[in-house]
Amino acid sequence: MTLIPDALTWEGCTVALHLSLMRTTLSRGKIRYWGVATTYEPRSAQDTFDTYRLRSAIEERFRQHKHFWHLHKFSTPDPALMETHIQFTLATYTLLQLYLHKKRLNNLAQKTIDTFRHHERMGTDCVIVYKDTNFAVFDLDYYTYEIADLNDEARDRIKDRMIELRKQRPAS
Repeated sequence: MTLIPDALTWEGCTVALHLSLMRTTLSRGKIRYWGVATTYEPRSAQDTFDTYRLRSAIEERFRQHKHFWHLHKFSTPDPALMETHIQFTLATYTLLQLYLHKKRLNNLAQKTIDTFRHHERMGTDCVIVYKDTNFAVFDLDYYTYEIADLNDEARDRIKDRMIELRKQRPAS
C-alpha cells in the first residue's frame, strides 16, 4: 500500500486530494491494483482503506434496511404508526446484530434477513432430532449444551447408538 498525500491532480481541482493505492493478489496469482482518492487526510494508506471498508459496511447496512427489512411494505396515513413500525424494525435489527456479535458470528452481520431465512429453511447451523414420526429442530449451540449436560448413562447410550449408525452407513 502506498499513500500519496496532497496529490496534484488538475488545475481546476481546488482541494487537496490524498491518494491511497493498493496491490492485491487474487487466488490465481493475478495482481489487481486499485486506489481511493479522498479529501480526508489519512495517517497512512491502511487508514484510508480501513475507513473505506467501514463506509462500505455502513452502506451495506442501509441497503439491507431499504431492500430486505421491508420497511416500504408498511403503508399507513398515520405518521405515528409509521414511526413505531420503523423503530420496532430497527430495534429488531439492532438486537440481531448484538446477538451475532455476542455469539462471535460477526461474519453473518452482513447477510440479509432473507439469507437467514434461507439458511433456516435449509437447516444450516441447526440439529434436527428424529424419533419415530416426531422431530425437533435445535440451535447447534443449545443442542451441544444439552448433550454435554446429560448424565453418564444417557450419554453412553447416545455414543453406542452413534457407533451403530456409523457401522450401518455405507463407506464414502
